[in-house]
Amino acid sequence: LVVFLRDISERKKAGELLLQNQIKMRALLDNTFQFTGLLDAEGRLLMSNKSALDFAEMTEDEVLGRYFWKTKWWTFDPEVQQRCKNAVQRAIEGEFVRMEVPHMPLTGNVRILDFSLKPVFDDHGKVIYIVPEGRDITDLKDAFAKLEDNENKLRALIDNSFQFTVLLDPEGRMLMANKTAMDFVGTTEDEVTGYHFW
Repeated sequence: LVVFLRDISERKKAGELLLQNQIKMRALLDNTFQFTGLLDAEGRLLMSNKSALDFAEMTEDEVLGRYFWKTKWWTFDPEVQQRCKNAVQRAIEGEFVRMEVPHMPLTGNVRILDFSLKPVFDDHGKVIYIVPEGRDITDLKDAFAKLEDNENKLRALIDNSFQFTVLLDPEGRMLMANKTAMDFVGTTEDEVTGYHFW
């Protein structure tokens, strides 16, 4: 009878440590509001977080192993899909890519994403992974559009007033002046902005 024994304590510890690290990484990925994941160096999806999957009402099984631009996130529009494919190719070549793109989740409402692809390099400068990341900025863009519209309306109201209208900061520097005031003194708003009123 020959008996072989091997101490596998270190291997078990390493396995437990790896499992704990995977749990921590998954917790970090799945509990962010941003859409993120991991692509291999050819653009295939290796991992996706819960936010990104929920956005398109998908499971990992539907997307893992597929080329990123061939997933449901991108196939709703051929032009958007081509933009994604081109962006992934640029990232594969080592370029950080950032763009705004429309997305259409299954709800049917178009959302605007601030989207980026960041290459991950090994010690020799070779791309080994790509990190895709997206953030829904639709509400933010809508708020800025409303703000700009309100500013334009206010500006039109002030510029078409027959009264001289000047806006000063607390130190008395000119921030804004209407056309009536500028025409009266024969100058432009750009020439007086930042100067003290006196």
